[in-house]
Amino acid sequence: MKTSYSGFTLIEVLITLTLLGMVASLVFPGMDSWITSRKKAADREVFASALAALPLRARVNGETIVISKIDELMIDNINASFLEPVTVLASGFCLGGLAELSQSQKTQRLKIKAPFCDVEYVR
Repeated sequence: MKTSYSGFTLIEVLITLTLLGMVASLVFPGMDSWITSRKKAADREVFASALAALPLRARVNGETIVISKIDELMIDNINASFLEPVTVLASGFCLGGLAELSQSQKTQRLKIKAPFCDVEYVR
């Protein structure tokens, strides 16, 4: 009587694992840089969103807001400095300003534009 076995041989499993390892070694460096770039983009968006919320905050509180340090924006883990302070009048009108956002070894200059505190990246 003949018995038949179903399944994979040891050689087939080893070849499959070797191929998967080779593919993973090619894909992982690209994934790492992609994840890093997404984190940087998220930080830029958090910074821009915090600035865009200033006119509403000034209007609700009925007071002029002047931001000259990153601590005044109440956001964490963002390395930025203001070259020109951002001033938002009590009416919600943003007078603009200039900031620098540092990420890793790259510094990006940002122009905050009137009247809504929109962020424009300056080269």
